Amino acid sequence: MRYNFILLFLIHIAIPGTGSVRAFEPSDLQQRLQAIHIIRGSFSQEKFLRSLDSPLRYWGSFTLVNGEGLLWHIRFPIAHTLRITPKGVDRLAPLPPTASSPNSFKWISSHSKNRETQLFLDVLKGNMVELQKRFNLALTGQPQDWQLTLTPKSALLRQIFNKIKITGGETISKIELYETQGDYTVITFSHLTFTEQLTTEEQYAFKH
Repeated sequence: MRYNFILLFLIHIAIPGTGSVRAFEPSDLQQRLQAIHIIRGSFSQEKFLRSLDSPLRYWGSFTLVNGEGLLWHIRFPIAHTLRITPKGVDRLAPLPPTASSPNSFKWISSHSKNRETQLFLDVLKGNMVELQKRFNLALTGQPQDWQLTLTPKSALLRQIFNKIKITGGETISKIELYETQGDYTVITFSHLTFTEQLTTEEQYAFKH
């Protein structure tokens, strides 16, 4: 009888997933997301408003750089580029053409340094330390298939968001923002590539 018990115990711990496995924690997720230096990819964004029968749709491409910020290239419905950093949100605007510079651009500051901007960056970068200051975190799943749900702690944030759901694997694949008044936004990321080197244009965008 004792032999059978030991045999069953050994079989139990030998099969993957049946033994004691350390839980996947928010700190593990942060380490996983921040290990990737540069992410490029495509995005599609749908905003569902209670007043409209169909969602507002946007799509484009992006470059997320750990330690720098985000270049957000909207291709549809109106093409424009945003630079989102801890300093705020800037828009890329064309300059009047000259003989020496027929295609010149400059960044126009929107003076939009607010909590929503920083929150978006914290979510994309997996900054759990900052997120835990403002949200209760509930992480489920495993490293290759996880979902993180954020519920606001403060009364001020609860006036804006009901909850935020983030889904991913190696990196974030979808963000869902549910607003208190009933509207919600879904951002889906695809065609993701990871790299260590910025292009010349990207380097210029973050330095000027």
